[in-house]
Amino acid sequence: MRQVHESLASETPPALYALAEKMHTTTGGFAAYDYAKCVWLGQPNRDQRLAGEHPWPTRARDGQQYVYSVPVLAAVSPDLETVLYVGKDNWKSPSDPNAWLVAESNLFTGREVEHRVLTSSVDAGQQLWLQLAPRNFENMPLPMRAALYRQPRSEQIGLSAQLDGQYHTRFATLREGFRRQTRYEDYEALESMITMVRSIKEAHAEARRQQLKMEAYRYALGQHSLALAS
Repeated sequence: MRQVHESLASETPPALYALAEKMHTTTGGFAAYDYAKCVWLGQPNRDQRLAGEHPWPTRARDGQQYVYSVPVLAAVSPDLETVLYVGKDNWKSPSDPNAWLVAESNLFTGREVEHRVLTSSVDAGQQLWLQLAPRNFENMPLPMRAALYRQPRSEQIGLSAQLDGQYHTRFATLREGFRRQTRYEDYEALESMITMVRSIKEAHAEARRQQLKMEAYRYALGQHSLALAS
C-alpha cells in the first residue's frame, strides 16, 4: 500500500498504466496490438486462451512440420512496449529447439522479431531455458556460431520461465547476458489496464477520475509485485 501512495504522490504512473494511456492517446495506438492478438497472442482472457482460443502458428524446419498448438505465454513488457509470444509444438520434445516459437512485436511500430532458438531445456522442476540467437546470427562466421553453443548460460541470450505441467506460464524473463533483463507478464494485465484507462477517460466527475486512477495504479503495482515474486 505504501508503494501505491508514493507512486500517486510523485505523479509518476506505473509502466503498465503509462503504456495503456499511451495507446489511448496515440493515433492508431491499437493497430499493432490488435494485429498481434490475431496473429500471435490469442484471447486476452487467459482462461479462454488456454481453453483453445489462440492462433496455431506453423513452421517448416529441417524437413519437419511444426505446429505450435501450446500457448506457453502471451505477454507484455510495459517498459519495452512490446508483446512476447512463446508457443510449443505439443508433439515434439522440449529439448528440440525447433519445438519452440518465440516472437516479439512492438506495440507502436508493429516491428516483429521472430527469435531463432539455439538450444532448449525443461528441467525436472519445469524450469524453462531457451537460448536465443543474436540478431546477427545469420551473418556470423561458422566458428563464431559454433562458439555460441558453448557459452555459459550467464553469457547467453535466453528466455527463462517457470512452467506448469501443461507448459504454460504467466511470467518470463528475457536475459541478454549481463547487459539487460526484461520481465514479461501475461498480457491479460494490459487488456485490463486498457479498460481501466478507458473508464477514467469516460468519467465526468474529477473525483471519480481520481478514484479510478488510484485503483488503476494499485492494479498496475500489484501486477508488478506478482511478476517480481514469480
